[in-house]
Amino acid sequence: MRYSFFVCALCLGGLSLGCKPAEQPPANVTQATVGEVSTEKSEVELSEPKLIFVPPELLKFEFKYKFVKGKPTKNYVCMLSFPGSNNQGQKPMEAWELQASGTIKGGIELQSFDPPVKAFEITMGEAEVPQSGYETISNKLTGEVTYPEAAK
Repeated sequence: MRYSFFVCALCLGGLSLGCKPAEQPPANVTQATVGEVSTEKSEVELSEPKLIFVPPELLKFEFKYKFVKGKPTKNYVCMLSFPGSNNQGQKPMEAWELQASGTIKGGIELQSFDPPVKAFEITMGEAEVPQSGYETISNKLTGEVTYPEAAK
């Protein structure tokens, strides 16, 4: 009898715990809110490109960007191509890596020097998820790759 009383007390105690009103979080706890994801297509202006060849195979790039429509809330990719060459590159980025404006820097290891890389084109794309593909949202930057005298 003593054993069954103990079991019933545990059952009733357990049931009464579930009946308590929900507690509020402490006052010093910060609650995060989820930002809104824009359905509007962004528009980005790219400018001031610098592409410099660093021997033996690295091509460093740097350029400025500015969101002229929308703000960074999705996934992004900078696509670099080199007309007349088989080389190409991408720099994927997430929204938290970008501001309303700033500078994007990176490097690409060149796979082939035949034909030599002389010119470049850079665009920026945006996607809800990278697997769905990127839509171009920027102007096209073009220019010539800079080679140090020793590399020519």
